[in-house]
Amino acid sequence: MKPPLAECPKCRGLGKIPIGSGLLDTLNILKSKGPKSAPDIHWILDDDYITITAINQRLEDLRKLGLVCRVRQGRAFVYSASPKHLAGQEGK
Repeated sequence: MKPPLAECPKCRGLGKIPIGSGLLDTLNILKSKGPKSAPDIHWILDDDYITITAINQRLEDLRKLGLVCRVRQGRAFVYSASPKHLAGQEGK
């Protein structure tokens, strides 16, 4: 099975790049559970081998791809699936 594709941020969306399984897992949590912070996602994943720093990096990568949005709440960022991404997935 081929991985899903996202618009390439380096070529302004003209090309497509595959989304890795780690990014896809993180995105699916946001889509199914709603807005979450990195510690929330870390707790949901319940995986001792994935650090909160790694979750933060995944979230930032997804944000650069335009697949998630973030808002600051106190000292933390809370991420949610991008409305643009969700609108593109309605028919699928």
